[in-house]
Amino acid sequence: MGVNLAALERARLVAYSDRDCHVPFGTLEFDFNPEDLSTARPATWQPTGSQTDDVWSLHFTGSGPQTADLSILLDEWNNPAGDVSKTVNKLISWTKPTRPSKNDQELPMPPIVEFQWGSSAALANVKWCIEKVDAKYTMFRASGAPIRATCRITLKAF
Repeated sequence: MGVNLAALERARLVAYSDRDCHVPFGTLEFDFNPEDLSTARPATWQPTGSQTDDVWSLHFTGSGPQTADLSILLDEWNNPAGDVSKTVNKLISWTKPTRPSKNDQELPMPPIVEFQWGSSAALANVKWCIEKVDAKYTMFRASGAPIRATCRITLKAF
């Protein structure tokens, strides 16, 4: 029994220019779903107690923002005019402050992105910003245009 490719949900990032995620300005649907996905959230615990008695307890002092890393494959092999650098540049542009926030009195803010992948709750319901895009071009046309790349994307909860 094979996989029904028509029913396969593609993962995507949707970028918003406002904090409430009401004004989308871009969507990036992945050519292939992520190869891997990981998430982490650090917590800080301060030991308290007596070193001489060797009795310790831990006191919660806070936590940092959740992060997520995903690896995606970009492929334009079948598209004669394809060039994956356009997609990589789009991702990189989403690491810069939004135009509306540059004109606002508040500090410039990055685009907010949502990670969407069918019914997956793995990274859903979190407002993210793109902290890092690491692209590795792996195949080129005779003209030099990159047609395949792997991208490691690091997201940070906003």
